[in-house]
Amino acid sequence: MENIVDEWRKHLGAPRTPHRRDMYGQAVGTSTLKGFENILDETIDFDVLQKRVKRFISEITQKIKPQAGGEPIILFYFDEAQNLSAFTVTKEETEPRWTAYQCLCKAFTYMLDVPVFALSLSTDPRLTESSPSRRNFWSSRLLSSTSKESDDNSNAPFVELPFDTWKVPTIVAEGEHSGDEICSLRFMARFGRPMFWAIFETIEIPDNDSSASVSELIELATSKLTFNLEDHAGIQASTYLFHKLIPLLAARVDLTFESNRDEAVTLEALLVANSMRTVYLIPQHRQYLRGGYPSEPFLAEVAARAMLTYFHGLLPKRDRGDIAEIIAKYKDVVPEAVFAWFYQGLIDKGTRGELVARIFCTLAHDISILNKVTPAEELRDISFSQMVPVLDFFRALISEEYVDKILEAQPVNTTGKPLKEVFANAYVHFTQFVKAGDKSVMTDEAAYLFFTRGAAIQGYGTMGGVNLIIPVWIRGDGNPDRWSMTAIFIQLKNKTAKQNIQIDVQKDYNFFTGGHKRPYITIVMQLGLTNKTENKDPVVEVSPPRLEEIRNNQGMDPLHSRYEIFVTGCSNEAYGVISGTRDTYSSFFADKDIFAEHPRAGGFLAAAKRMKPYWATNSYDWATMKKEGSP
Repeated sequence: MENIVDEWRKHLGAPRTPHRRDMYGQAVGTSTLKGFENILDETIDFDVLQKRVKRFISEITQKIKPQAGGEPIILFYFDEAQNLSAFTVTKEETEPRWTAYQCLCKAFTYMLDVPVFALSLSTDPRLTESSPSRRNFWSSRLLSSTSKESDDNSNAPFVELPFDTWKVPTIVAEGEHSGDEICSLRFMARFGRPMFWAIFETIEIPDNDSSASVSELIELATSKLTFNLEDHAGIQASTYLFHKLIPLLAARVDLTFESNRDEAVTLEALLVANSMRTVYLIPQHRQYLRGGYPSEPFLAEVAARAMLTYFHGLLPKRDRGDIAEIIAKYKDVVPEAVFAWFYQGLIDKGTRGELVARIFCTLAHDISILNKVTPAEELRDISFSQMVPVLDFFRALISEEYVDKILEAQPVNTTGKPLKEVFANAYVHFTQFVKAGDKSVMTDEAAYLFFTRGAAIQGYGTMGGVNLIIPVWIRGDGNPDRWSMTAIFIQLKNKTAKQNIQIDVQKDYNFFTGGHKRPYITIVMQLGLTNKTENKDPVVEVSPPRLEEIRNNQGMDPLHSRYEIFVTGCSNEAYGVISGTRDTYSSFFADKDIFAEHPRAGGFLAAAKRMKPYWATNSYDWATMKKEGSP
């Protein structure tokens, strides 16, 4: 049995060979199966058809019966199965008929006692139609008990796909890939689903990423990220504001959608069907799905290019060659779109601080690249997977007023040179954020591996007191490896009161391995301090050298110098990626109590608060208290 698939492959041969062409021709032929010529005749008794089917199955079973014994399995599979789920209503009817898919499922209930397995393939996970939950299923017989282990013969949809399966067992060999190779489209296509690297392998594509063939491949990937609501009947464009931007940002900053809003559940299903969002699992009860955009650097690069095209298209024709105007669109539209999705209840609000920080870093990365575009360059040829100097990254992330303070920062735990000198030849390389499941990402080995696939890391599991990690390569004479890697470690605080935080990744996380001294940077973003009139703390601070810590560290070998940065607030005063004309980000951290979404103010809001959802200053007006000193 193990050799059957391989033998079939050899027999059919390569695409467009005679055996394969003949088999396909028979598969799509319209000739009726022998013995079932009158299957559409409604006067045929059902029992007669049932006996024919059983006899047909029995004959096939005998033909394919293994020599060594055991039950043969007959597999039916239906590609693009979503087309079988269309409801139809005739003129004489007021209720829709059963769909073809429901009829198929009904037919297969009569094959439960024979070795038949039916498989439906679809990119459209409409669970209520193709795999409804038990309480909504159409056939009680299909769900009847047939074994001790299960009383449900309809499996939850299979969503497991080949991932990170290249033509050889390992995709990366440490120290063997140059920085230029890591940034190339051909290298990035190795990761994720095998579709893109397979195309690279099967057609003649030179190493030049700007060739015509590569452009066609990018167009193919772009088309798979395109989200056109016009393709979906009954869904208005106003249902999802900035809808063309949703899959592009989701692929890069990892948007998490709400699971308790119908619009959000529908949106995620549409992204799976049309925009390359991956389904990780569908529970056996089949009432929802869990999905996301895993680490696929080629797809992330295409999403970054599509974002540039999107913002470029928002400008009047006279301004489309102005890079400054394009950058302004990045700064204005991204927060406006994300806030609109928050307001619509599409995005999970529980991790808004982390999302805002990921957006800041992504904008700083892209703007760093756009700032170096020359007028002669074609926008379609810009690669967002190129290395970005750490100093340029900070010049884009932090406002012009304060960035020099950061570049002049001194290490706090040892004597050393300012940040701008130590990181003069250091680079970040990320087009996407991926989730960390545990603290294994807190090593230079993991930083190297994520660097090779253009990914930064967000805390998800037990990553300790660090929320984001951006791998940094300190470029030397050789290729990147773990011992040339360091990182920017970011911790987020949404509290309205300032906190003193220290991140020592050398002592607390054992990030560094080997005997190579490497500097690292920590950033504390206190995003919750948004009110400038109440907040008197400096907007951007860098920690000066701590003499006591330096004395305690003397003789420690190796000692990795630490540069500490503190950024207070969430405004253009602190961050260069925030537009000076809008204050949208402050809306993310506005009052988050139970009445933040109350639709009315004034007396209506006061009456709602009088119902005592919580107790505050004005909650005690229902009692008369004695004045102090009165009898």
